[in-house]
Amino acid sequence: MIRCFGTKKIGEVTMINFIIYEDNKKWQQEYKNSILKTIGQNNIKYKIIIIEKYDKNVKEKINNLLGKKIYLLDLEVPGKSGLDFAREIRNLHDWQSPIIIITSHECFKNEGYTSKILMLDFILKNEDIQNNLRESLRLALEINSYRHSLSFLS
Repeated sequence: MIRCFGTKKIGEVTMINFIIYEDNKKWQQEYKNSILKTIGQNNIKYKIIIIEKYDKNVKEKINNLLGKKIYLLDLEVPGKSGLDFAREIRNLHDWQSPIIIITSHECFKNEGYTSKILMLDFILKNEDIQNNLRESLRLALEINSYRHSLSFLS
């Protein structure tokens, strides 16, 4: 199931898509609240997409999103683990979108760092998740605010 929540438009800024991959409604709301608190009164157009289960439509839905992406991936979601989903994102050649892994299981931390997924952060659900997630989201927004350009001199 994929659900989208409204966008907030204050000025002309690139759309930021927050993709939450989590099957637990309580945690979905926690992540959503952290996103909203982090955005605050900033001049950001955004969309929050919640994916509760991986299915054949997920890849197409994500590929069709306009704007930049920030992923918040739980490790234990029906259909595909968060780490496998992160690998798929990178295999689609998306190396710029920040990926934040969120889990209840600290034992997966090493696997997250050795999976070649270039994750931004690994957050434990039961260790000050609000502050840790907001800090990671601020950094992810900062990463997405940089414009990449090429200059040629002759």
